[in-house]
Amino acid sequence: RAHTDIHVEDGQIRQLIVERSIGLGQITALLGVRSNFDLESADQDDSTFWRTYRLWGDGFEYRITETFPAGLYDEIVPGPA
Repeated sequence: RAHTDIHVEDGQIRQLIVERSIGLGQITALLGVRSNFDLESADQDDSTFWRTYRLWGDGFEYRITETFPAGLYDEIVPGPA
């Protein structure tokens, strides 16, 4: 599950988002737009773990929060809260 806030000035990027034909990260790669990544936060509780990050570049900014069930990956061992 993900929640995304999208701010887009670039018309090509906006159209691809509206069409929902490819993923957000794929759009910038397709158009050759350099993007930056910033992990803003990450945390977990007994049943889920999540991260919020920002992808941005010329003409766009995405802020994405992804939430996953705790048992999704066997390698992830819950740490102290």
